[in-house]
Amino acid sequence: MRNTYLISKYAVKELSSKKIIWFFFGISLLVIAILLIVFNTLNVRDIAPVIKFKSRHSEVKDAFSLAAMFFKTAVTVPLFGGGLFISIFAVSGLIPSLLEKGTVEFFLSRPVKRLELLLGEFLGGVFVIFLNITFLVVSTWLIVGIYLNDWNLNFLLIIPLITLAFMVFYSLIMLMGIKWQNSVAAMMVAYLIFIALSPILHGKETIFLFLDGAVWKYLINGLYYLLPQSSDLAGITAKISLGQSIGSYAPIFVGFVQTTVYFYLGLLLFKKKDF
Repeated sequence: MRNTYLISKYAVKELSSKKIIWFFFGISLLVIAILLIVFNTLNVRDIAPVIKFKSRHSEVKDAFSLAAMFFKTAVTVPLFGGGLFISIFAVSGLIPSLLEKGTVEFFLSRPVKRLELLLGEFLGGVFVIFLNITFLVVSTWLIVGIYLNDWNLNFLLIIPLITLAFMVFYSLIMLMGIKWQNSVAAMMVAYLIFIALSPILHGKETIFLFLDGAVWKYLINGLYYLLPQSSDLAGITAKISLGQSIGSYAPIFVGFVQTTVYFYLGLLLFKKKDF
């Protein structure tokens, strides 16, 4: 465990040296500053008409609730998409960098197991992204709570949800990075899944209406469970920010399974490589 911890620290330092992580943090600070300016400039009676809600005295409580929902959603929906986009870019080079000649030999010449090395890199990357997500979400929750008296703890559930979505992609990027040792290729495949394939597969039931034959259905269902279900997780995140019930927890379970499978396959490839 000590080796895993030390390698995680190394991964955190490497990510901290990348300006993209500080850019993520800067965006979070900007969002928080905008929220504070808005809440200190306007009151709920000003905000409610903007979000198309009557704000008569008898409805002030409802206006506060709706305004809280509006601001939470305005932060969490872009955070899921933009946060994942930045995070994928930030971690795509970690494994190829680790596998560079000289670096990997340095680690493996120590009493370090390959599992410890890979797990340390994974946990370090997850920790940095988790901190960024937590900072923005908790800050938003506190601001909305202080100004609108909305202290719904369920909103904080989006922290592990967005982190899980990142973990799925990161484990897949690690697998591709070990296989190809090319950060650009791994990053482009991840973006292809995130931006195009996942949203398409999210609407597979609609696609089935235009396709005949069981073969196509098996193929699409296979891809749906094989690739990260980021659009499904995004939908769950949006429902939580709106205060709605989640419904199906299947994408969360599938996300954990996919992360485990991708990481294990990456570990098998890593163990077969000669350095």
